[in-house]
Amino acid sequence: MPHEIEGVNKENFIENLAVIFQKFTEPTDLLTDDAFNGLLLEHRASELDPTGDRTKDRLNAVLTGQFIAVGETEAEPVPTSWDDLILTFRKESEPPLSFLPIGNLNPRAGDAFDGFVSQYRDILSIETGDWSNLQAQGVTDDDIKGQFVNAFDHFIKDKKFTDTLNFFNQWYEFLTVTAVLKDTTAPGALVDIASYERFFLNLGFDVADFPQRLKAFYDKKLLETGGGDVAKGFFIPSFHFDEWTEEIWEEHLDSISKAPIITDTSVSKDSTKKLLAIDRIFLLLIDMIDTINNLSATQAARLTILADWQRKYTDKIEQLPIITDSMGVEAFDDDQNINIAFLQDAPNPLFWAGVKKFGETEIKTDSDEFKKIIETERSSFSTKIQSLIERIRGQRDAIKDDAKSLQTNISQSQDAANAQTNIGTALLQELGTLLSAIFR
Repeated sequence: MPHEIEGVNKENFIENLAVIFQKFTEPTDLLTDDAFNGLLLEHRASELDPTGDRTKDRLNAVLTGQFIAVGETEAEPVPTSWDDLILTFRKESEPPLSFLPIGNLNPRAGDAFDGFVSQYRDILSIETGDWSNLQAQGVTDDDIKGQFVNAFDHFIKDKKFTDTLNFFNQWYEFLTVTAVLKDTTAPGALVDIASYERFFLNLGFDVADFPQRLKAFYDKKLLETGGGDVAKGFFIPSFHFDEWTEEIWEEHLDSISKAPIITDTSVSKDSTKKLLAIDRIFLLLIDMIDTINNLSATQAARLTILADWQRKYTDKIEQLPIITDSMGVEAFDDDQNINIAFLQDAPNPLFWAGVKKFGETEIKTDSDEFKKIIETERSSFSTKIQSLIERIRGQRDAIKDDAKSLQTNISQSQDAANAQTNIGTALLQELGTLLSAIFR
């Protein structure tokens, strides 16, 4: 069964239950981790590998299908179970991965197994008494060890790992704690987190009935996770809390409506679920408002792009030269010689066009004919510049029209968000009025 990280079923009664999660964060130094230390001891590497790096490399080779045992030419397959992992890890290998293997053929014993089981028990709060109700009804340490193997097999069978640290990160993620069994404040116990016992008692059930009801649920989950075989099953409270709450809630409804119900009263099971529909509608309204607001933000970002686009076109227009009546003439001094200083400061295309034509004839620069050439070139150049300006303006106007249309869409999106907000507000006001009438 997949691990529901949230620990709740959003379709049922507890969708509003505030759950505080506790994730066992992976250690920055694997040498402080019980499971890794078990591997280190298993490899007899405490003295040969004080930093743990070579043991990490060995485990990495096992996890990624790169481990080649002594006398073999092909790498061992990627492990898909606890037995595969530990038995491959124990095989002799060539340097640099070789140490003195412990030679233990029993995968369910040894330092590595003890280290992983110890870590598993710690994360499930077994050591702090969270499983005391189950242990009092016959759940033994051997049962928990077997469940660890089954849970680990479930975890590793479809996983891919990049290296040793990634393996431990995913293992810790798999064991994320979202619920505990008992509602306790004992030292070392997890507090302020969803509790099987608390939910059971809050619905009015007798505390004396909790151990037996929990054991029945526990046995059922072992059967389900084991595919019909209890010996292959495992029970991790965080995996099944949503199913627990659904079952207990159904039993609660049944307990308060044992007599045949002819009319659809406020205590009927179906009517209660109808009331939950109001809550579901409100949550959907919130999702809709959030979606519309995200859409508006995206549209606003695009509007900024269109505004920048228009400014770029305006900058292009401003970079074009302005044609004046004197252009082409000021390139000469009073003696009709070329004004080199002017040309260096302000290169003039009209002048150069006139000079080119002047160079092809014997027209003098002080003649009317030269001035006509300049005037003709000025007019032609002005026409070209004006035509280019009009083209840029046309493109800018097209972008401007897109921006106006987008602004209209943004306004419509904001109106839609406001409309959904008003519906939600009206719904809350109506519920507030009903509650005031009930509890005044």
